[in-house]
Amino acid sequence: MERFKERSLLERLRIEEVDALVKVTMEEMKAYYAANAATFTAPGEFRASHILVKTQDEAFDLKKRLAQGEDFATLARKVSLDLFTRYKGGDLGFIKKGQAMPQFEKVLLALKVGETSLPVATPFGYHIIKLVDRTPGAPLSFEEAKEQVREELLNEKRRKRYDEFVAFLRSKAKLRVADIPTPVSESPTASPAAATP
Repeated sequence: MERFKERSLLERLRIEEVDALVKVTMEEMKAYYAANAATFTAPGEFRASHILVKTQDEAFDLKKRLAQGEDFATLARKVSLDLFTRYKGGDLGFIKKGQAMPQFEKVLLALKVGETSLPVATPFGYHIIKLVDRTPGAPLSFEEAKEQVREELLNEKRRKRYDEFVAFLRSKAKLRVADIPTPVSESPTASPAAATP
């Protein structure tokens, strides 16, 4: 209970001495955006194809066949369980970041254009995914990125204010090392020569 009280007080102190004192003006936001405009982009898109099968063994067999040179689209038309993409050679079209299942998207982000994945398990079965193309996101205007700019700038200013506050507290603190008896095992032993008069 004491730890909870202590943490609550520390959190309240942080809010009062850091968060409440940090403000961001529109001019600061515009300057921050101008300096970092390249980082504010819309999510990119992926053009991907996949082959869906029921078991992991089937998926590994497909991966092996692809490694031996068989055509991805031809295999998708023959064996994929996804009837929506099967007759398009497994083509899923363009997928925006955040639209695919997390395990599927994680693999897409890691693939290079033209690469195929190892089997990826989802609730639908096992997928072999091929990244066909990747397009970067378009730059966002200041109005589109305004909230993101505000959050990033606030976080940066909060970190700086927090570091300053901690440095201030440390400069005012009076610390002393408590006298702790040294254990016998660590005390220096007197040499026999020093013991004799």
